[in-house]
Amino acid sequence: MKINKLAYFNMRALFMGIGISKILSLSKEYTLISILIGTVLGVIFLYFYKNHLNNKFINIIVNSSLILIGLMILINMISSHYLNDTPKLIIGFPLLLLLLYVSNKKYKVLLRLSNILFVINICHLNVIVSSYIYMYIFYIFLIFNSTY
Repeated sequence: MKINKLAYFNMRALFMGIGISKILSLSKEYTLISILIGTVLGVIFLYFYKNHLNNKFINIIVNSSLILIGLMILINMISSHYLNDTPKLIIGFPLLLLLLYVSNKKYKVLLRLSNILFVINICHLNVIVSSYIYMYIFYIFLIFNSTY
């Protein structure tokens, strides 16, 4: 299956955003060094994972643990930022179903999902920018029309 460059970029950029937001919230003033150290450690881990792990049983254990850690981080982020009063089990179950569906259908569904999320993120960004512009114009209008 041929993958176009836009779909690959969308998939990487959308799923990296969660990790970057977690790093930004935890590292405070050491953000840049945290991102650099995380990138170097990630490259080293991927190098050893790709070249030195040939045992299928170890691959299954490593993949399962990475998926569970990623799922737990995603559930915690969603429950703390967006759905404060929702139990984590209710948040995690649809995500687990989505993860199982994507893993059964392989790479094609993942690319489609990343393209759909890219469009949703662009629409969300458009709403944020337009509301910011509207609030800025409204604020300037209030300043010029106020009488002292």
